[in-house]
Amino acid sequence: MHFPQFCKKHIGLLLILSMLIGYFVPQFGLLKPILPYLLILMLYNSLLPIEIKSEHFFQKKLLIFPLLNWIILPTIILFTSSIFPFEYRIGLIIMIITPTALGSPVITKLANGKIELAMSFLLIFNMIAPLTYPLLLWLFFSEIDISVPVLAILLRTAKIVFIPLLASFLTKKSTKLSKFIISRITPINPFLVILLVTIVISSARVQIDSDTPQNILILFAYILAICSVLYLTGYFIGRKNELLKRSLPIALGHKNTGLAILVCVSNFSAITAIPAVLYIISHHLLNAIIIHVSRKETSSH
Repeated sequence: MHFPQFCKKHIGLLLILSMLIGYFVPQFGLLKPILPYLLILMLYNSLLPIEIKSEHFFQKKLLIFPLLNWIILPTIILFTSSIFPFEYRIGLIIMIITPTALGSPVITKLANGKIELAMSFLLIFNMIAPLTYPLLLWLFFSEIDISVPVLAILLRTAKIVFIPLLASFLTKKSTKLSKFIISRITPINPFLVILLVTIVISSARVQIDSDTPQNILILFAYILAICSVLYLTGYFIGRKNELLKRSLPIALGHKNTGLAILVCVSNFSAITAIPAVLYIISHHLLNAIIIHVSRKETSSH
């Protein structure tokens, strides 16, 4: 069996293993500078096999994201997170309002979901993130002075989203080149996901170790519960449609945690980034479950 096929078949277990390796082998953190390029390549590989149409961006389902992530869950967090230090509370809000992860189409494909839906959530909410971060943070924490690097977030997000979008568009102009890349390069995406998770967890180990194990465990349980609400909401909304029930949970719950960590560290301290770091573990655990379940369902048909 070829390595990409092995990764794809056992992606759930490999994601969990990659998190353990990332934590216990901090040297992988040295690869942190390549993360943007990994994200760009992953997104390019995800975009190339699909045709993006205008109707993908005009769906009622897109309204679920702001309703849950900008209104309902932030309000719940503000009223239920008083047991945590204020830095954690800021990090929790930043985490929940963060847009869909750039790697969500990859996870959606591995879960046999609808990649077009993942792309709709990804592109729309990442493109408006430079506006939603400062506005929502101001609304929820208006009593303190919060400065968000709008231009930096805009440029970074634009680079990671629009470079692969343009590259995939140009590649599709050549049918021969497109088919070659899809057959030779696109299959390595499962490996890229595994490498990405390993590097991110390894890079964030210092923040994870900066608090007591008891406090981290309580915070992780809280974040896992919030993350589960997003995934379960997506599942129950889409449960009558096979593709939707495998796609909507990921679109709602799989977050662009790299961007969240950037906002935290750039404006506050590394401590506020801990919720986003723990969310990485939470959403990849749930991603692994979705991928495993979907593969069992597919193989049983």
